[in-house]
This record gives sequence, structure tokens and C-alpha cells, in this order.
Amino acid sequence: MKIQILIFNGFDELDAIAPFEVFQSVAAMGIDVRAELVTLDDPVEIIAAHGLRIVPNAKLERDRKLDILVVPGGGWVGRAPQGAKAEVERGTIPDEIAHLHQNGGAIALVCTGAMLVAAAGLLSGRPAITHHEAIEDLKATGAEIIKARVVDDGDITLFYHSPKPFAISNFCNYCTVSDRARYFFREIPSCDCMREF
Repeated sequence: MKIQILIFNGFDELDAIAPFEVFQSVAAMGIDVRAELVTLDDPVEIIAAHGLRIVPNAKLERDRKLDILVVPGGGWVGRAPQGAKAEVERGTIPDEIAHLHQNGGAIALVCTGAMLVAAAGLLSGRPAITHHEAIEDLKATGAEIIKARVVDDGDITLFYHSPKPFAISNFCNYCTVSDRARYFFREIPSCDCMREF
């Protein structure tokens, strides 16, 4: 299973780095999962919302069907000059998300990453969730707000981690065991961080 986690200046570290660690930990168990941090452009240093500086692994593979594209949020609630809101206004990431979705890839959204996918026109009339302070913005895009930590609508899965950020590991586990991904990780040992929601 190939998973690409799309990062951009102002992304929230927890939204992207935590899934990366969980997916790579699963891979270390010998399960066929490979996660990469990617960007739209050639890999250059990206500065995250809280100052983390990181160089992505690769460039987003826009012409190849991915098993899962993970879209983090960041900076939406505070209207930061860089982050999800700035990327919605720029428009390039929403366009790429729409293209990848059209190619048949599944999309997993974390927190205000939902706003980027909504800007791609993919959440209108569909169940969705985001950061509690961005719900009105998401509702304005035509999304049907569902008050749940995880909202799975088949090809699009949304996750809201606040106020329990540790639960992001549950979300990553959920993504990898869903029917959509066609993987059932019975080898994953049970632990508190992997319990049912």
C-alpha cells in the first residue's frame, strides 16, 4: 500500500508527522505499507505551523493512482499567512486533490485538511467533520456536518483529533484496515493507542 502525505508551508505537524510515524511503524512490522511526505513541487524545505523545518521525501505523484492521499490541516482557525487557508486561496493544492480523486485514489483528511478538500469541490452534499472552530466554514461549502471523530464516506475519510490528539494513531490504523484499502492488519498487536474509538 502506498500512502503519500501532502505537506505545505504552515501544515500542522501533528496532522502529518503522526500519521507518517504510525504508517512507518506498521511497515516495520513487515506489513506492505509505505508512507512518504510529499509536496507539489520539487522537494525543498517546508516550514510547518509550529516552526518544524522538514524536506519532503518526494514530489506528489499526480499521474499515478495512490492507495491513500493524506491531507493535513494547519493555520485555518488563526487565519495564518501560511497554511490551509492560504493554500485554499492559492488554489493549486485543491486542484491537485481533485485530479487525484478523479484518478480513483482514496483521500484521508486530518482536521482542517477538510477545507482543502472542500475547496476541491469534493465535500458538497457529503458527510464531513473538521476542527470545531472551522465547522461553520466547512458547512458553508455544502458539506453535511457529522459530529464524530471519524467520518468515512467510502473514498473520503475525515478525522478530527482535538481534544485528544493521541487518537490520531487510531485513525491511521482505521485507514489501513478499511475495505477501501483492502488490507486487514491482524498482525498489529493490541495496545491502548489502537483501541476502538
